[in-house]
Amino acid sequence: MSEIAEAYQQSARKLFENPDSAEALADRYTILSTAARNPAQLAIARRCMNAAPNEFIAVFNYASALSRAGLDGLSTFRRALELAKPDQRALCLHHIGLAYHDRQDYEAALKYYQMAAEIDPERRLIGQSIAIAKLAMGKLREGLYEFEVLHHIKPRKPITGCGIPWWTGENLAGKRVILTHEQGFGDTIQFVRFAHLLRSKCASLVFSGVDSLGPLIAEQFDCFDDVINEAGPFDADFVTSPMASTALMGIEYKDVSDRPYMTVQPIELPQRGRLKVGISWKGSPGYANDALRSASLTDFCPLFDLPGAAFYSLQVRPGPQEISQLGLDGFIADLGSTFGDWRDTAASIAAMDVVVATDSANAHMAGALGKPVLLVLGKAPCWRWMSGDRTPWYAHTKIFRQEKVDEWPMMQVRRVLEQMVKAVAHVGTVAPALAKVSSSAIATLTASQKSAMNGAASGAMRALH
Repeated sequence: MSEIAEAYQQSARKLFENPDSAEALADRYTILSTAARNPAQLAIARRCMNAAPNEFIAVFNYASALSRAGLDGLSTFRRALELAKPDQRALCLHHIGLAYHDRQDYEAALKYYQMAAEIDPERRLIGQSIAIAKLAMGKLREGLYEFEVLHHIKPRKPITGCGIPWWTGENLAGKRVILTHEQGFGDTIQFVRFAHLLRSKCASLVFSGVDSLGPLIAEQFDCFDDVINEAGPFDADFVTSPMASTALMGIEYKDVSDRPYMTVQPIELPQRGRLKVGISWKGSPGYANDALRSASLTDFCPLFDLPGAAFYSLQVRPGPQEISQLGLDGFIADLGSTFGDWRDTAASIAAMDVVVATDSANAHMAGALGKPVLLVLGKAPCWRWMSGDRTPWYAHTKIFRQEKVDEWPMMQVRRVLEQMVKAVAHVGTVAPALAKVSSSAIATLTASQKSAMNGAASGAMRALH
């Protein structure tokens, strides 16, 4: 029996005897918090706090449960801080910062992260939170350097134990470098755009990645002298990742181009509907915040009554199951279950008129190909999407943000799709609707985003070539 299973059984016996046992409720919440977000976590944490309102762990756990549920835990974390012992203050200050981060008040978040770091400067998670706050504030090079180099946690992959040092900024003249796929597919797809610049600094550049991604990289980027898998053997002077190398090369938002940087031959599809709409509603379940960034296919249903739109699933897992569960087989063409690797994904996305996606690798792939993307984000999104409804990373991406957790802005998305269907019917292209989307989005850019966008095209072309 595992330690978690044994602890669960022990707390079960205690809770059977006394369902208001603060100790047993706290133990149960600790166990539940290791699982995906669910309503029981919040209920157990609230009952624990009611049973022990002056105990730090009870109040802190309830604040954590609120945050995990996508609710505002700030005032409860402040109450926990009042109860915290000296060795608990750094933890509490860090989580107050996280609560401000969820409010998208990144300056306040940074202030509390730094207060926590003053008490516990060795805790890597605090340093990473500082880095993410800086990234969310638009400090690309500084934030990436702190997260991907200064506080880097090496991946549990064969390349980590092969003895090749990770690049930290040394001169690469005459050196052989491995650029490794380290984190999520979206990270690699987004930041591999700068590989040309890295190749210009070294004698040889090799890409190492999973078999499902390597063939696409080999086809799309001629800057790599070789593309290998993740098993090894490895032969190089340094290893780095797409995100770490971006920081170490000093790239800022002024160097980021929103232009497409991949091109593929689209698959052939039979004529059905006027507007081909690719949909992708989930990211990788392994991502820590996936429960708040991924939707369900049910959330996309307000789109499906739109006349003239033909829908195609780009979802690999659990796409087919959700399509069948809703009785939408045939109505939604399931492309995702046919994908063998990312070349298939890219070719399918290239065949779409528009892609509607949550924050996922498919959204990045569509952006890299220059496809129109209607991106729906959770209430506390990843740093890379900053604020507003426009992004300096992809020219034709329009962002729609939740105002309340679990309430996806699908009617707004539907209105844009409706404009696109009408545009196709009248002039045979989505361009007029897309131009309207882009102009309205640009009008809402912040000053810092406009500055970044103004220098994007020329700066990134220098970086890539």
